[in-house]
Amino acid sequence: MPPAADRELSSPEHRSSEMLPAWWLPALVSAVSILITHAAYLVSLAHGQVPACIPYIEGCTSISAAARQEPAVHLFRATMIPAAVFMAATWWLAGQWLSQAGDRSSPWKRTVILVGVTGAAFLVLYATFMGTHGLAYGVMRRYGVIVFFGFTALDQMILTARLQRLRRQGRPVAGAGTERAMFLLVASMLALGLANIPAAHFLDASGLENAIEWMFALLMMAWFGVLARQWRIAGLAVGAVRMPPRGPGRPLGN
Repeated sequence: MPPAADRELSSPEHRSSEMLPAWWLPALVSAVSILITHAAYLVSLAHGQVPACIPYIEGCTSISAAARQEPAVHLFRATMIPAAVFMAATWWLAGQWLSQAGDRSSPWKRTVILVGVTGAAFLVLYATFMGTHGLAYGVMRRYGVIVFFGFTALDQMILTARLQRLRRQGRPVAGAGTERAMFLLVASMLALGLANIPAAHFLDASGLENAIEWMFALLMMAWFGVLARQWRIAGLAVGAVRMPPRGPGRPLGN
């Protein structure tokens, strides 16, 4: 890679004092999303707007229903829109990470960035129109949540597969434990997605569909937590630096 003066992703041996750790971006995505989703449910519960239950088991309410009324909707918008920005930045960094680690497939790098940023953009759309009324707003909310969940999960599967491909080529960039955790999370999401098809279209089971939604969202955000752990262990950082020429990325430990 030729020297450059723009924003780059670096491992510790190329880091300067101007660089910031990269791990806090996916860590914030994971922590904020999980905490605020549950906080919105508890706020709505305290105001008598949703029934009391364990959503992951009983599915008494959906995530949208738990966050669409005041005052919970204000909390949801104020935190999830910034979280979507952090998510888009995470996917951009993930594309750079793959490239600098030795995955020289430009189409896959662009795919990781494009799919991930698109999913994050639709999260902004979903959060913006949460709690609004009218047919047009309802359509935007529905497409926002569908594209957000679908594209984000797809991108997690793509990145997990590319990491495993690098390992098979003898150029591991993530720890074996990290890759296993990522694979188990995306495999579980795929299983839940398949289970949701009969729940949504063939069974009168709105509670099951809601429970699947809660579990799917939790697994999706946990994946970002695993990514954050790997980036923290690897010491990856981002900033305005001059990068020396380098070859494939070095293997990173667990």
